[in-house]
Amino acid sequence: LFNNGDWFGFIPAESYPETARLLDFTPQGLPFAIRSPTSVLVLNAGTGLTAAQALNHRATKVVAVEPHRAALALLRHHYPQTTGTFFAGPQIQLATVEPRTWLAGDRHRYDLVLLPTLGAFGGTAGVFALHEQYSLTREAFTSIWRHLTPDGILCLSAWMDYPPRTSLRLAATLVDLLNAEGITDPTSHLVAVRGWGTVSFCLKRSALNADEITRIRRFCNDLGFDPLLLPGLRPEERDRFNQLPDQALFQQLDRIISGDHTLLYADYLFNIQPTDDNRPFFSQFLRWQTLPYLTELFGRRVLPAMELGTLVVLVTFVLTAAAAVVLILLPLLRLGWRGGRRSAVIGYFGGLGLGYMLVEIVLIHHCVLYLGHPVQAAAAVICALLLGSGIGSASSSRLPSRFFGPQRTSALIALVLIPYPLLLKTLLGLTIPLEESWRMPLALLLLIPIGFIMGLPFPLGLGQLHRRQPEAVPWAWGINGCLSVLGTSLATLIAIQAGFHAVTIAAAGSYGCASLAGCRLFAKQT
Repeated sequence: LFNNGDWFGFIPAESYPETARLLDFTPQGLPFAIRSPTSVLVLNAGTGLTAAQALNHRATKVVAVEPHRAALALLRHHYPQTTGTFFAGPQIQLATVEPRTWLAGDRHRYDLVLLPTLGAFGGTAGVFALHEQYSLTREAFTSIWRHLTPDGILCLSAWMDYPPRTSLRLAATLVDLLNAEGITDPTSHLVAVRGWGTVSFCLKRSALNADEITRIRRFCNDLGFDPLLLPGLRPEERDRFNQLPDQALFQQLDRIISGDHTLLYADYLFNIQPTDDNRPFFSQFLRWQTLPYLTELFGRRVLPAMELGTLVVLVTFVLTAAAAVVLILLPLLRLGWRGGRRSAVIGYFGGLGLGYMLVEIVLIHHCVLYLGHPVQAAAAVICALLLGSGIGSASSSRLPSRFFGPQRTSALIALVLIPYPLLLKTLLGLTIPLEESWRMPLALLLLIPIGFIMGLPFPLGLGQLHRRQPEAVPWAWGINGCLSVLGTSLATLIAIQAGFHAVTIAAAGSYGCASLAGCRLFAKQT
């Protein structure tokens, strides 16, 4: 089963849980080799294979969290004798929300927390670089850590890639979590096992004991796996059954575990630092400064397949800019532009268009975790902003011009945008445990006020421009629309490289530039 070309899971020919026994013969059987869990939490459960594996090992409580409701409905209605029956069974508690939303409202602890396998067989081709993976950030791992029992285990698996990227970032994130929890010796809590194509990491909340270490070694010897991280590990054990072409993975991993990772993060060909909610792009590894060397090392044909996602955004931005100019601005050349102060018109109305779209992207980012689904987040933000902006636009003509001029309202938005995202994040975090029926109305109530303010400067500026330079009004509309089109791609580029905080600053800067341009453009009217 695929979702928009991405792997979602497979549908067994026979019913669960018998089919899931195959996972015991892969590195994903590692956590069950360490100890038998009673309660298991499966995040992004997909078609339920890992949840069935937990039942095979006699877990009495299994919670499966899978936000894709359409896929679950497909499994229930079209495959009722296999996966559909499994999810409908009383032994599974199914939650159809984003994992982070579930973790925020859940108060239970689990012996084992499982996340899906990252990447894809043969490499990811860089297409996942644009995915906002909130289940793999520092904040997500901290939340999972708090949901573990005293001897609980967090397990993650990933397909091997070369040069190593996914496995190194996973290790870096887990070590970062342990350091944040005051654990100075990660080797006593962290274990990793490598097969021919995948690697599985297990992070145990308490230190691994001698009996558990013995079980891990027996698991590796019986099934032909290589321990990658293990207390007391000997160098020859790492490359016994599934030999690698070089020792680079081992050397880099040892630097991360030992705490000597500052230079590694700075000098490595790819960005492997842990991600956070500000930059939740776990699979984005590209570093622009290393592009020339990567091109020389792997060739121009290989590089796009390795880091395709980020390059696609850049190409999209360029193509969108060209299309916006051709389809929006060029037709206006027939009208001509006989008036002056063109730069001020471009600065004011362009700043409003760009800033509006940047703000919209930031607000969607904040609402994804709160509402539990990207589509709901986008619908709520767009609806609230359009409604609020419409009310603001309709009210603009009734407001006293002495206090609500175009430049002043633009400056007000620029000032409000600095604390507003932090305030919004705090309020959303406090109310996220509420039922879904309450979260959507609350989100709308929190978003409509900022939409109201953002709806003021455009009609105010357009009205004054019509009185002063009516021939420039079509250009104002065109410039605003052109920059609005560019805003989405530009926001994605900024978020990938610098985070959503930087997008907020850019939005505030856009409105600030609009305010300065408005001071020049409407000087005589004020």
